[in-house]
Amino acid sequence: MQKDTADQSGAYWSSSVSQVTDTNVYVRGYDLEDLIGQIPFTAAIFLVIRGRIPSDHEIRALDAVLSGILDYGLEKPGTVAARFAVSANPSMAIGMSAACLSVGKHTLATEDSGRFIRATHAEFLGSGLTLEAFAEEKVNRMREAKERIPGLGHPIFKVVDPRAERLRSIALQEGLWDQAAEVYEAVHRAFTKLPGKSDIPINDVGVMAAILLGLGFTPEEGTGVALLSTLPGVIAHVSEELSGGKPIRIVPRDSASYEGTTGRDFDADRLKAGWGPFRGLDGNRIGAKMDAGAGNRLIPSATRFFEDLQTGDSWSSQGRTITETDLVTFATWSGDMHPLHTNQEYARGTQFGERVFHGPGTLAIAFGLEMGMGWKERSAIAFLGIHDWNLIAPVRIGDTIAVREEVVELRPSATKPDRGIVKTRLQILNQRGEVCQEGLWVVLLYRSAAYTP
Repeated sequence: MQKDTADQSGAYWSSSVSQVTDTNVYVRGYDLEDLIGQIPFTAAIFLVIRGRIPSDHEIRALDAVLSGILDYGLEKPGTVAARFAVSANPSMAIGMSAACLSVGKHTLATEDSGRFIRATHAEFLGSGLTLEAFAEEKVNRMREAKERIPGLGHPIFKVVDPRAERLRSIALQEGLWDQAAEVYEAVHRAFTKLPGKSDIPINDVGVMAAILLGLGFTPEEGTGVALLSTLPGVIAHVSEELSGGKPIRIVPRDSASYEGTTGRDFDADRLKAGWGPFRGLDGNRIGAKMDAGAGNRLIPSATRFFEDLQTGDSWSSQGRTITETDLVTFATWSGDMHPLHTNQEYARGTQFGERVFHGPGTLAIAFGLEMGMGWKERSAIAFLGIHDWNLIAPVRIGDTIAVREEVVELRPSATKPDRGIVKTRLQILNQRGEVCQEGLWVVLLYRSAAYTP
């Protein structure tokens, strides 16, 4: 990974856009106080982005671009996204953000068109062909490669996009429809000669991209400017929604169709998927998937008496992250100071490569996690033992462990009818779902009739 480095001045950040001092604000080197009231907003936009004061011709061409898409329109995804968002979270900033996030490859962004125009112009200059011959060859190559020409077509306007045509005429009038734009037009003419393509116009985004390139904006800056041109419309739509819109807008049912199926058999399908039985807090048996992840929280919490349980009942605890403090504490009170746990240099040379947590310490924490599930909080009489306990994988500092438990055997007491013996299979899992330890636990449980609070 490449590290962040300071620039030659030693500063972490470096910018030529603006500077704020104790007494002044400078924008591209100009005192902001001198700019306020003496420079139109269009010229200020050009200055801030391009770094110089524009000519009158450049101001008029950019001003036309900024007026090209004043209203985002209800037909645009960004407008709908903004109004939906505001209907749930009434905030101007939220609405504008939603509209901005809807700008991209399929709507408004000029950068693909800008890159295409710039690259195609460079190809033409190096081709040695006439403009029309180059355009036909370019279209044929793109057609064979099944590549799309950006900036062409509109869902409503055919043959001519009136906004695009108006922008083009202003650029021509101001002397800013340059050779790159003419090459783009030639490619469009060649494209419309193809069968079924005669009514496809250059759209507003394509023409805006050509003009912005001619003004010196990069394709990426062009998208920013195009987005800026839509913001007045976005503000108007968001304001309208805030003042008179409906809260929590939804897609009307008659405008949507459901293509899925209904009446599916959940119980049958969950059994096919390998889900085990589980009891809800109301005592009824429900399906609960056994998630191997240590963060799973299928926690019964309500006490289960002996007669409440059935073989196959299962649940998982919440997770618990093992810390350095856990290791030191267990080593101290247990007296187990083996260097595998307490000497990093020694542990680095072992098969584990680092210190690991004590196996009995992991088991001790598992007792707490298991009791925390609460299913035997009032019903347990005695813990009877552990059988076939195996340590399978190490637990390391930083691992998150959880326990998963399943009832495997139920045996009524042969001498005392008010209780029974429950055997469960318990697994300790890490955050990757790997089994670290497992075995059988046996506990003596009351029947509900014998329990006295």
